[in-house]
Amino acid sequence: MAWHACYKTDEGSMCHPSDAEAWMHFDKPYPDFVVELRNVTLVLCTDGFAPHGRYGRTYSCWLVILIPYNLPPEMCMKPEYMFLMMVIPGPSNPKCRIDVYLELLIEELLQLWYTGVLTHDHAMNQAFMMRAALMWTVNDLFAYGMTFGWSTTGIMGCPVCMEDTRTFHLQHGRKACYFDCHRRFLSHDHPYRRNKRSFTKNRQERKIARPRLTGDEIRHRVEQYGTAVEEPLTYPLGYGNVHKWIKKNIFWDLPYWNTHLIRHNLDVMHIEKNVFDNIFNTVMDIKGKSKDNLNARKDLKNICNRSELERIYRWDYPKNEVRHFFDKYASKWLSKKFNEARTTNKQPIWIANDVWASLLRYWEHEFRKKSTQNKANRLANPAMANTIYRGGSYSMGEHKRKLEAHLGRPSQRMEIFASCYKKKIDGCWSGSQAEEVTETYQMMLEERASQQTPHGGG
Repeated sequence: MAWHACYKTDEGSMCHPSDAEAWMHFDKPYPDFVVELRNVTLVLCTDGFAPHGRYGRTYSCWLVILIPYNLPPEMCMKPEYMFLMMVIPGPSNPKCRIDVYLELLIEELLQLWYTGVLTHDHAMNQAFMMRAALMWTVNDLFAYGMTFGWSTTGIMGCPVCMEDTRTFHLQHGRKACYFDCHRRFLSHDHPYRRNKRSFTKNRQERKIARPRLTGDEIRHRVEQYGTAVEEPLTYPLGYGNVHKWIKKNIFWDLPYWNTHLIRHNLDVMHIEKNVFDNIFNTVMDIKGKSKDNLNARKDLKNICNRSELERIYRWDYPKNEVRHFFDKYASKWLSKKFNEARTTNKQPIWIANDVWASLLRYWEHEFRKKSTQNKANRLANPAMANTIYRGGSYSMGEHKRKLEAHLGRPSQRMEIFASCYKKKIDGCWSGSQAEEVTETYQMMLEERASQQTPHGGG
């Protein structure tokens, strides 16, 4: 447990959190805690998971885990050294009410800080009063907002810049955007500050970022807000306009919390995964996951000076090919919408009342039962069962129009029938019944022609 204080590292390198400036900053005001090398420095992690899987019942459980950072790096990240403190049940995530569940844990941390716990050191065969301190939390951005008390969604979503966050809503994408908010953190003479092309078009950055608030300054701000334990969870006055505070988090009950240089950290794994997924899905044009869409190109034109990336409209395809693709995708979309309306039993606004009434009659149980029986009767005839309609998703009327456009003359009934029931590969009939219908029709035509009396004599 004293490894973090005994090991030596190279100058200017960091291989353990104890090498960080935040750790050393905490050691200065509490020398009585540092003098006992076996005192425990803890990190709290929390995140939610779905126990029923992605496609199971919607249910969210939250785990709260404490990790001792006294151990060397190869040990502190092992599962056997991670202590599961609690499992917060669902069905939904606790959001800001997570402080209610953390209350008992905070009481134990206060006891470990003020008095400690009598502990036996097996290696040195002696007893000592072991104390503990919570150094910081590690979460994704959503849990960061839950533990910190500042909403991390929408406008002013940065918990560091707070009300000084430079965000805006995309006109077409309708989302909060943080584009070009980073140049103010650069040095005053940095060339990027004067760049009018690579960032927001025709704009230079002259402002300097506000210094990061200290722990005492943040504590002074949150004192006016209630905690999630004491009061009902309501948004404080001015929320969304001048601030995004939603509570005073329970970690401020710890007497040393304001002396920390860093109190909350973002999990690198979540950042790496999200950045990789967005770049990969956009570059590979993954359907439904790419960030490159029509709205993004429209917003790009309004914000940036990147004409090579703007949407270019072309209409190079022939009219019949455009019609083919339109019918293909429109039929799929319409079929999907009809299935949704049938499943939810709610009339969409684009279906007229009389059409909706006829659809309801069509979907009635008795009609479906009759339709199923008729289908079974048709399949009872082997010849009919083997005959397959080869016209695809087009009706015979559509085939008639296509055939007449191709022949340049009015089509005959058997020509239309052949285009719907003949195989396109070898020209054979798709079933014996189709061939039988053709023969019967030809015989009827010949019989009718023989019965007709020719006009005039010879």
